[in-house]
Amino acid sequence: RGLLPSAYVAAIRRVVDSCGLAGVVGMDIAQLSKGFRQRVGLAQAILHEPEEETVFYAYFVPYSLARHADLLDEAEASGRCRRTVLGRSLLGRAITALSFGDPAAELQLWLTARQHPGETMAEWFAEGLICRLLDADDDVAAAILERAAVHVVPNMNPDGSFLGNLRSNAAGVNPNRT
Repeated sequence: RGLLPSAYVAAIRRVVDSCGLAGVVGMDIAQLSKGFRQRVGLAQAILHEPEEETVFYAYFVPYSLARHADLLDEAEASGRCRRTVLGRSLLGRAITALSFGDPAAELQLWLTARQHPGETMAEWFAEGLICRLLDADDDVAAAILERAAVHVVPNMNPDGSFLGNLRSNAAGVNPNRT
């Protein structure tokens, strides 16, 4: 990652120190706790010499609130789903579901994403699912919608997403632990 071989040792010492890994250097990663394995992953990610003074690292690929709004708008504009505000967050943001298929179907499938707002990969997954369900030429999506109504809530914790929280809502509560 842009490091000269002569700079490896100094760079490794720097990330070991900044990630708090001094006590586990030389240990088999399989023997480390989940927290230390995550730190090792972070250390591997930042093992480089930044070209800029300020560098941002993301635990997962970001999913912006603007993209979220566009996803909801484009899905609704397609005419192939229904948009429903299920409720409002503590800070008044809409918690929205997109519903596909016959609302009276016997089988009702629900997919919720981003209870933990920092887990953006869940909304990327939800976006992919929504795109498939919107695709009139997707035989798999059509087969699912023949048997079930599908409801997708791409972001269950919009306040946490807005505030940049990893696992909590606007009140500092982990929604999966209440």
